[in-house]
Amino acid sequence: MELTNNFIEDYIGKTIMMPDSNNLNAFYKVLELTNDKYTLKQLKCDTKLIRKLIDEDCDIVGEVYEAKVFDEYATDTLTFIDKKSISEYPVIYVPIVQYEI
Repeated sequence: MELTNNFIEDYIGKTIMMPDSNNLNAFYKVLELTNDKYTLKQLKCDTKLIRKLIDEDCDIVGEVYEAKVFDEYATDTLTFIDKKSISEYPVIYVPIVQYEI
């Protein structure tokens, strides 16, 4: 899919959810697009396990988490992702998000 300028600009200022190194999801504010890479900054969030998904044999098959996303940055570190890969990550519009892993 070819990204149009309008589509690209729609991500600026938005919050996206991406997998983090701790096997949960992290939330990032999209700051700008330069040299075919988006510049992101991680937002603070409070993530809690709210339910374990168990199959018929009582094995845990997944977990549901709830994250409260704050409008302040977790670190001063910037993250960069390729312009084409940003469409892989959902845009988040609400401060409380539930997701399953």
